[in-house]
Amino acid sequence: MSMGRALGALTIAAALWPMTAGALVTCPATTPKAVLVPEPGAVRCQAKIAKEASRFAVTRVATLAKCMRKQQPGLCPESNDVTKIERAAARAADQIARACGSAVSDLATAYGSVSDVGTIAECTLAQHVATTTVVLGNNHGTPGRIVDDRKRDKCAAELSKQGTLYLQAALALFNQCLAKAMKSGTAGADVASACLPAWSGGGAFVAPTDEKTARKLAALGARVERAIVRKCELTDPVASIESLFACPGAVTVADLQACIVCENQRAATTLVGQQGGEQFAALVLPGESLQAAVDAAAPGDKILILPGTYAEEVVVQTDGLQLVGCGAATNDRPRLVPPGGVGPHPNGIFAANVDGLVFQGLEVFDWDENGIFVTGATGVTFRDVVGDGNANSVYAIYPVQSSDVLIEGCVARRIADAGIYVGQDENIVVRYNLAEDNVAGIEIENSAFAQVYGNLARHNTGGMLVFKLPGPPVQLSNDHEVFDNVSIDNDTPNFGDPNSAVGTIPDGTGLLVLSNDSSDFHHNILERNGTFGLAVIDQRTVNLLSPGSFNPESPDQRAEGNVFRDNLITGNGFNPDATPPNDVPPEVATNLIYLLGEGAPNCFVGNVVADGPDPIGLDASVCP
Repeated sequence: MSMGRALGALTIAAALWPMTAGALVTCPATTPKAVLVPEPGAVRCQAKIAKEASRFAVTRVATLAKCMRKQQPGLCPESNDVTKIERAAARAADQIARACGSAVSDLATAYGSVSDVGTIAECTLAQHVATTTVVLGNNHGTPGRIVDDRKRDKCAAELSKQGTLYLQAALALFNQCLAKAMKSGTAGADVASACLPAWSGGGAFVAPTDEKTARKLAALGARVERAIVRKCELTDPVASIESLFACPGAVTVADLQACIVCENQRAATTLVGQQGGEQFAALVLPGESLQAAVDAAAPGDKILILPGTYAEEVVVQTDGLQLVGCGAATNDRPRLVPPGGVGPHPNGIFAANVDGLVFQGLEVFDWDENGIFVTGATGVTFRDVVGDGNANSVYAIYPVQSSDVLIEGCVARRIADAGIYVGQDENIVVRYNLAEDNVAGIEIENSAFAQVYGNLARHNTGGMLVFKLPGPPVQLSNDHEVFDNVSIDNDTPNFGDPNSAVGTIPDGTGLLVLSNDSSDFHHNILERNGTFGLAVIDQRTVNLLSPGSFNPESPDQRAEGNVFRDNLITGNGFNPDATPPNDVPPEVATNLIYLLGEGAPNCFVGNVVADGPDPIGLDASVCP
């Protein structure tokens, strides 16, 4: 698989950045938000917002980075980390309130229209949570290691250190420049280009026009790149750069340099835009109708939603709408719950044939079918969405028959089918999510071209599933890259519909691949799953084991052209599902089972399969 899809538009170039003192990276296209000078009476307020919100973001990144450097799957955040971050949020909110007061009305951002200064902190810090979650994923991946290797671990620690350093230093540099520009600027003037870098679609770097800022930014990038070179020349073929969970898709030192510099630079400019460039069309408060705000919105509008409970079903029909919740810094996202009265209440949010949607910072709870259901979309993003099904909902996050799907930094729990479900879609990225206590944690079904990486699936019936099923009109499942994921301790008894596909999954399944083609599964950790670590089967095999499960089978039900490489598959098969009809004989429970009812070539190479029952069926592996 090409690293291009994992790193987006990022490329490595031999040419130097303009003014960058030897830096070697070229970054994806980015254009900062406009940052407008406020009226003189609000300059101090705006500077305090930037300072305190940035301090919160850096505290969150540094605190979680320290935990994530331990590389222990499922450890972070620890309880003291949560306490420290929430205290930082409270301090930032208090300082912003003290500095701003009545000066809020003179701000040049949309916050100039709010009556409660506390809204600024709630909404700014919540968006900082979403942004820093993604950059933490980039700098670390989901904590875990495939191999124990001193040099590899030193490199992982250095990437964490340099990512945090770059973000902190860039934020300080940008804020200092903007504060100076606002003091001397004219109210309403855009000062973003003076202080913030940009990248064109052709890979050209546009330096800040403030020469001091440009010079310091160049020096910062060069320092970070030199540090990465010193610690990350990994030549061992096993403990290679690809074995790192940080910087997904990287295979060279230059890739690591670009990953850390570009992604942390992007995060810093995004954070600054949230602090000084916020523009929204509507602000929804508890007790108000979210549906009314959605209906009144124009294409491309952003709606901020304050913490509280919203008991209504929302239908979105406007392209480009952004529904962004506030309150995530203290885990107090706006919560969408079913309205009272006679049901059923199928969906918290529903959108059909609507493009360019963003759902961020929301919680959906206990819906009869789906938390957020989107169908027929081109471009849909789910970011920092928490879906809790209360053992009732079928799906938490549910995009179907859509393209250009991004699901990142989300949490799905207690879902009776799949917490994160992607079905009949193409061009998909699912990254840095947590799925726990579901029947299926993450499911990629009848889809193509999915990048699934950096996710943690734990205490589900089955952690991760990559399927082709008969029935859906889209009959394909191919060209995925599933890597750097951790699927551990999946032990929840199956509480799904017994007539559904996932209702037949044995509890204790780490990764199940069914009738899928031409995909690369690598550098995943599949550990302590009671029945199977990795199961690779096809519909015909399922029918042989359980007659009539697929009647008829898909027109092409074979699994072929897949590569399973460099995965850690250990400590599985110790407690197979003993509950009919999903019970598995102890002699079949294993770390790895490879059984196809119709022979087709698939390759298993370089996997660490140990500390459990011997693999089954690997004698049928065929590698190029």
